[in-house]
Amino acid sequence: MYKVFVNEKLLTISAEPELSKKENRILNIQYDSPDLLLFYLEQLKLNCYHHLHLFGENPKEIFHEFCKQYRLIEAAGGIVINAEGKALVIFRKGKWDLPKGKIDEGESSEEAAVREVAEECNIQPPQIIKLLTETWHTYTLNGQQILKKTYWYKMIPVDGNEEPSPQLAEDITEVKWADPVFFPEMKKNIYPAIDNLLNLYWK
Repeated sequence: MYKVFVNEKLLTISAEPELSKKENRILNIQYDSPDLLLFYLEQLKLNCYHHLHLFGENPKEIFHEFCKQYRLIEAAGGIVINAEGKALVIFRKGKWDLPKGKIDEGESSEEAAVREVAEECNIQPPQIIKLLTETWHTYTLNGQQILKKTYWYKMIPVDGNEEPSPQLAEDITEVKWADPVFFPEMKKNIYPAIDNLLNLYWK
């Protein structure tokens, strides 16, 4: 199944209809044409539904058609967890987030993830343990529709006692080692994609 957060609402694509969940309104649409895709994407952006699910015989083709509507940017970041089970989180532009950033030309996703975490949190470059997942989300930048693919890595700090500090130039105003008990407070003001990521991998 393909999963994309479109303006913080969920779009999924697969071969079969999605079963409805009580807490969410899911609109199941059998894919027919690109025009149909564009129409229902606009409905999703207008908050008519929390979850749009497109299904058809060829989910890869549907996703490819979706991607054609956007300019693709690739990024990388990390969930850095110390020996106490605390995760390194940042507060940027009014929301809790995880350190991440655009992959530079000639840079691997692993190199970008380590660099961005180190820069945004002012810590030594952390150690990558493994690739966790890839996420997709859309946003608008200077009137252009952007689709961002982000590679997420599980990491550990080189120095567990190091105190992070925010990279103010990137609009980050706070960095902290957050205990899992702080997660419910974060959920009040967090991007859905980051919320989902922490739910899955912050153990």
